[in-house]
Amino acid sequence: MAKEYTELQLKAKEAGISNWWVKLAKTLEDELSELEAPVEEIIEKPPEDASITELMDMMAGMTWDNVLMKIKLRGKKSKFYPWKELVEKKVNG
Repeated sequence: MAKEYTELQLKAKEAGISNWWVKLAKTLEDELSELEAPVEEIIEKPPEDASITELMDMMAGMTWDNVLMKIKLRGKKSKFYPWKELVEKKVNG
């Protein structure tokens, strides 16, 4: 006999929630609402307004490769995004 899933469970499955088939309805509703919540936009400064000294202060203890990885993982949400071109230039030579 095949297991029948609720509409909420199927929606959670589509959203990529882990263990969707064993979680309680309240838990699934909470996790789905978190996914649907609007993401706060980080206002990025244009590169001409961003000083190199500010970048160097933020990079304390990091390598250029570390910073590039943060940009690649977080995209425009990364605090290093305004310097993306400069960082890629430094890493790639």
